[in-house]
Amino acid sequence: MMSIHLEAVLAEVHDAGLDALLVSTPANTYYVSGFRAIT
Repeated sequence: MMSIHLEAVLAEVHDAGLDALLVSTPANTYYVSGFRAIT
């Protein structure tokens, strides 16, 4: 099951006509995917 944030981000990426989105900061990675990165 995708998070609500991930669904919203993917919709925005699609609407913008992008093929990919690079999320590099741990805080943003957690916000989008729910995955807590080790820093």
